[in-house]
Amino acid sequence: VADLVSTGLPSASADIVTGAYAIRLAAPVEAALAEAARLLRPGGTAAFLEFARPVSPAGWRLEMTLLRLWGATWGRLIHGRGGVYTYIPETLEHFPNRVQLRRMFAAAGFSDIRRRSCFFGVMDLWTLRRN
Repeated sequence: VADLVSTGLPSASADIVTGAYAIRLAAPVEAALAEAARLLRPGGTAAFLEFARPVSPAGWRLEMTLLRLWGATWGRLIHGRGGVYTYIPETLEHFPNRVQLRRMFAAAGFSDIRRRSCFFGVMDLWTLRRN
């Protein structure tokens, strides 16, 4: 168990680095991406599943509305409390949009940056190679 921005693991010690719904929780995001790149051997692969922040303001508002409704619905059904998943949209408030995130990946030392949209565009699966 370690902090995502400072794992303490040796540099170039991994062939694969992966995470789901973690990048948006890192502070700052750039530090988490730099740490992932540091851990990978040259040519290593990173894969991240993350909520997507649309570039357009209208897309952003729609996604936040859908996430709030989804969270309230599933929170009530599973836990009996509608507010259980309210933290998800809150964690996206300062998360970079898709264009910004792609630039951050490149700045951290990744290439062959690919994005596959999932769940009607609410999530993205990013695959990357370490330079």
